[in-house]
Amino acid sequence: MKETFHERLKRLREANSWSLSKLAQRANLNEENIALLEADSRQVPSWIAISKLASALGSNPFYLASGEGDQKPFRISRNVGLM
Repeated sequence: MKETFHERLKRLREANSWSLSKLAQRANLNEENIALLEADSRQVPSWIAISKLASALGSNPFYLASGEGDQKPFRISRNVGLM
């Protein structure tokens, strides 16, 4: 069975040995809202919240949201030439 968003969020938080309070502080989000996201698979976070959580957890927001792709955060290269 595929891991859900709320399971993935909790697993990544616990992998860092962080409390809900610590993650809320690092992501600049409300602790109660994060608790709801972890507890209820019907809660749908905004893309902004997903991005903040992923950044705080050192994860890729697309991975956090869907469980697909690389877990590592993506980096934008500054050496890309523009046309």
